[in-house]
Amino acid sequence: MSRVFQTIKMQPTEQPIFEIVHLEGALILPDIALLDHMSGRQQLANPKLAQIKETVLGEAAGLVEPAAVWARVETEYFSLITGKPAGSFSGIEAVLGVVCTIGGKMEIQAHKSFASQEYSRGYFLDLTGTLAVARVAQKIAEELRGKYGAIHWAPGDDRTDLTLDAQRLLFELVPAHQIGVRLTEQNVMVPVKSLSYFLVIGAQVKGLRCSIPCAQCAWNGMCDKQLQRFEYKKPA
Repeated sequence: MSRVFQTIKMQPTEQPIFEIVHLEGALILPDIALLDHMSGRQQLANPKLAQIKETVLGEAAGLVEPAAVWARVETEYFSLITGKPAGSFSGIEAVLGVVCTIGGKMEIQAHKSFASQEYSRGYFLDLTGTLAVARVAQKIAEELRGKYGAIHWAPGDDRTDLTLDAQRLLFELVPAHQIGVRLTEQNVMVPVKSLSYFLVIGAQVKGLRCSIPCAQCAWNGMCDKQLQRFEYKKPA
């Protein structure tokens, strides 16, 4: 793996073999250009907002705690998932269940800012956290795609997918508690700045990146693929 990954391999008694990765916080934070892009270009000429963004990015380096855990799940477990993914792919060999997070410190700091009526600061803290956890997911997914030739699918990504039952199954198979992430009774991840997804491995998915067309995706341009496109377009 890349040197930015610190890897811990473990084999619990009653779960699949899983792997934990910790990343350096500075490597997953967005820059000013991305904050400008995601928050609206009408703010570019506002020097006060520019200063807030710079302050938030400087503070964020000490608040993010990026980590991920994944486990290889054999086909019989993945077949328990009802809906489109299970029925759309034939020849599935295995599935990687992944959970990523940046921890809860950014969220707490954003809430404090909103409570003290520092709304711009709270907004940019929250946006920075959202972009940071998306970048964690991107880095982990790219590493695993390169290794396994897998395709991305995440519970709740598809606008027509109204159930998150797959989320519950994922958390039963992947020990997310090892990186401090838990699932509520409503299938919501805590800390909030966390993401989960499956990477599907098999001959039928080679050459594809994700299972959901962009027009049907719930991410509205903030997924790892769209953010990566923005990175490529930025001037050197």
